[in-house]
Amino acid sequence: MTKYYLFFVLHTSLIFSQSSLDSLFKSVSGNKDTVKINQLLDYTWINKDKNPKLALVSGKEAVKIARQIKHKKFLAESLNLVGVVNKELAQYDKSLTLYKEALQIAEEIKDSFQIAYSLNNIGNIYRIQGSLALALDYIFKSLNVFEKLNEKTGVALCTENIALIYKRQNNYAKALEYLGRTLALQEKTGDRAGRAKSLNIVAEVYFEKGDFESAMNFYLEVEKEYSALNEKNGLVTVWDGIAGIFYKNKEYEKALSYHRRALNLAFKIKNVQSIFTNYMKLGLIYGRLGKFNDADTCFAKGLEISHKAKDVNMEMNGYNYLTEYCELKKDYQKALYYLKKYNSLNETLSKKENIEQVAEIEAIYKWEKNEKERSLLHKDVELKETQRNYLVFIVILALLAMAIVYKMYLSKKADHVKLTKNNRMKDTLLRIIAHDLKTPFTVIFGYTDVLREDFKNISDEEKLSYIDSIRKASKLSVQLLENLTMWAKSYADKLEFKPANINLNEAVKENFYILDSSAENKNISLISEVPEDIEAFADEEMLKTILRNLITNGIKFTKNGGSVKVSCELLGNEIVIMVEDNGIGMDDITMKSLFDPDEFSSNEGTEGERGSGFGLIVCKEFVTKNGGRIWVESELDKGSKFYFTLPSPI
Repeated sequence: MTKYYLFFVLHTSLIFSQSSLDSLFKSVSGNKDTVKINQLLDYTWINKDKNPKLALVSGKEAVKIARQIKHKKFLAESLNLVGVVNKELAQYDKSLTLYKEALQIAEEIKDSFQIAYSLNNIGNIYRIQGSLALALDYIFKSLNVFEKLNEKTGVALCTENIALIYKRQNNYAKALEYLGRTLALQEKTGDRAGRAKSLNIVAEVYFEKGDFESAMNFYLEVEKEYSALNEKNGLVTVWDGIAGIFYKNKEYEKALSYHRRALNLAFKIKNVQSIFTNYMKLGLIYGRLGKFNDADTCFAKGLEISHKAKDVNMEMNGYNYLTEYCELKKDYQKALYYLKKYNSLNETLSKKENIEQVAEIEAIYKWEKNEKERSLLHKDVELKETQRNYLVFIVILALLAMAIVYKMYLSKKADHVKLTKNNRMKDTLLRIIAHDLKTPFTVIFGYTDVLREDFKNISDEEKLSYIDSIRKASKLSVQLLENLTMWAKSYADKLEFKPANINLNEAVKENFYILDSSAENKNISLISEVPEDIEAFADEEMLKTILRNLITNGIKFTKNGGSVKVSCELLGNEIVIMVEDNGIGMDDITMKSLFDPDEFSSNEGTEGERGSGFGLIVCKEFVTKNGGRIWVESELDKGSKFYFTLPSPI
């Protein structure tokens, strides 16, 4: 029924042979709008690997037309495919936003097919980003829909993603089992390209197991398939895998040969991720061969690509390669330097993943009792995620403590003003760590101890209640740690400041997606009255943090059935943004202490939600850093209006 083995429905309309986008637009002019969309989507799918930038242009045009004619089915389909192209370009946040909009539209029109693909697409992004429990939740929901539709290709997508999750956990037996199911389904549907991709994953599993002979056999089989299909991205992946086997076997010249082949082809098809990876691996091999000049050149080119791509995962992996390279050269000082940069980025990435996870996931997906294996997998992944979160918390706290000690040491050489500033930051950090983090961790460890010691005697309903309490406590801890770390870095002038012209509508929309589940739990409407074309000159990450904290506060202090609205106004050379709720409001005494780091306090939300009150301190720090002002207007029982200003675009 379908040939799109990754995300999408294969269109049956005309497939263009022209490689020129101009030719495409010329040929579709004059056709009916629905025909135009089909032709544009065909072109987008064909070029998503060959020329993703052109594919992005044609895909966006399809979205534009679908919006104009208000054709929701085509709009959901177009958004999904543009998300696929962004995913190929490693623009995961953009993909996620597009997939979620596609899901919302598909649910409105009750299009089960697009619902299933959207769910799987979202789960796939979360899997790539490492949020395995959240990924699994979406993938199982997708699998459930595909099974009801008897859509074998879709089921194969899901079982392959489940296999990849097991692979991530190093559970190779289960990974191979699910890959076996995937391959059987692909054999039935005649999905040759999908089968080649699955076989490539099988080869990767054997490689990770250390069974290089089996891995090589599978890689060679996949190489034949990809060559026959003229699948260039697949060939790049296979050659990279074969090079890895030669590298492990210390056959460095053969490894060099395959990496060069992969790099040359990656350049032709403009696969940025593969170009980066092969440069870094070539650098390591040259280092093993003692060709340090060649190695340095490769590493420099690889890092340049990661900086241009603005891909944190790529940059982080680059520092990991450089750490190994410097250890190889016995330059331990540089190795330590790159290791610190790797750890710093890893910390940032982990926090971002956790924010997305705790903001989106509402409960463990309830499967029927006879689906025992799914339930076991869910518990297994959840346990791994919990352990990882604890480790992240501990590492962050350790890094914060080290930073405080280091700042105290440097303050001995600083003047009295700097010493006072550092002591103030230290006192604030220690106060929050000692007090505000204590409560959620007490909840987490208390409930996990109960679950561990009396798991068999606790009812399923009680288990879900305990897990929900753990989730809420974890959410509170992660939000506090994120705000705390960013404030500490900003306060110590260690946070990178990159102001640019930012679209306010997109920033608000992205935060609405992140916080939508929290609002839905309280039946609160999130309303944006921000024009689509209005921009402000600000640091993008700081702006998103300000909006997220203010919107979260609005949700927290608004009663069930209320609303939180974001609007803005251009006044002279600045933009005034307002976040308004119709919640419980506050008195004058409370308002006076909101933005003071020495006096801030926390109040419970309308449904007992807890917080540290620290988010508003972060808002003030970031607004000030961006050259703006922040203030509040509020009355008890009449809601609150938070205002902040930013410079107008340059």
